[in-house]
Amino acid sequence: MTSTPEPLPTPPETRPAPPPAQPPAGRPQTPPPEPPSAQPHRRTPIKHTRTGRVWLILASGALVLIILLIFILQNLQRVVISFLGWDFEWPLGVAILFAAIAGTLLMALAGGARIWQLRRNATPK
Repeated sequence: MTSTPEPLPTPPETRPAPPPAQPPAGRPQTPPPEPPSAQPHRRTPIKHTRTGRVWLILASGALVLIILLIFILQNLQRVVISFLGWDFEWPLGVAILFAAIAGTLLMALAGGARIWQLRRNATPK
């Protein structure tokens, strides 16, 4: 007795997909909603404000002051400074800080004079 071999069942991956179900007549077809993780997260743009800028400037200034304080505390050896016949004995960090402040004031004075000059020439006569 010879029998014919039975065909092997096809694995589920290779079976053809069933046709999609048709919506009832008269109803518009809407796509299924996407899961929350697939939807892009949209942020509402936040406008920059003056308060935010002031906060950023104050925080930056505080950081600069901390760096200056560290610099001064690490340079406490005393040095003799002579200026126009005067002799001062200050810590090195303090002397350099005063020199930087004096340079900043001179730069601001020159910049202020230039701004005043430009405004005076820009005003109609």
